[in-house]
Amino acid sequence: MSTITTLTLTVGFAIIKHMLSDWAGDGVKSQIGQDLLDLCRDGINDRVGNKSERNQIDQMGERIVATMTPLWKEESRTLPENSKAAIVLAVANTLAHARIDPESIIQHRLDAERMAKNLAREQKSETVGFSRDESALYLQLLTESCRQLIYV
Repeated sequence: MSTITTLTLTVGFAIIKHMLSDWAGDGVKSQIGQDLLDLCRDGINDRVGNKSERNQIDQMGERIVATMTPLWKEESRTLPENSKAAIVLAVANTLAHARIDPESIIQHRLDAERMAKNLAREQKSETVGFSRDESALYLQLLTESCRQLIYV
């Protein structure tokens, strides 16, 4: 696995980890979210052996989610807690199952919106039952996550 592939995968896991820990409610964290957090931790640990490098990856994920937090707060302010939890889990699951590597980034011509729409199509079961507002926020967060991964 190339260094760039490893970096995009591990940063993707770090983004998921911080979305879940920062935005998901306690109920989500204690249920499904914990399994995803464990998956992310294992994904990072399996790909990055050095503790210092793991900390750098984690900090990068934390910074990326921090830049997305204003968008999250503004767009999710009117949604009920269960909708917010569903959106965070949908984005996390989509990213966790995504193949984001240099080839796919190039295939999408470095276009985050195009990549996000494709990932959303591939994981369309994640948004079954979403309202228009929930689907729009899901796609916004997925697009911003892809944008950040492309810039890595």
